[in-house]
Amino acid sequence: TRAKPLDPGSVAALSAAQEVLLDAWRRVEAGSGDAGASMGPGLTQREWHDHWRLTDKARCQFNDAVQAYNAAIGQFPARILAWLFSFKPGRIL
Repeated sequence: TRAKPLDPGSVAALSAAQEVLLDAWRRVEAGSGDAGASMGPGLTQREWHDHWRLTDKARCQFNDAVQAYNAAIGQFPARILAWLFSFKPGRIL
């Protein structure tokens, strides 16, 4: 997705992977009641939350960039150039 952020296939694959990770995260989180419990190899629940916050921030930045791109190719005269060069709207995560 980083190399081709507007490729619908790579964005869909990344979105599906994120959903699988989130589902696994919820199952692990539900199984550990202790906030300091180990969530994996050497990671605590707090560290997992810190990692998730970072990835969520990156996802939000990506979505903001895609929305700005989509808005830009919808404006005149960029709309004409977007049509001429077959630019397609991006997909958010």
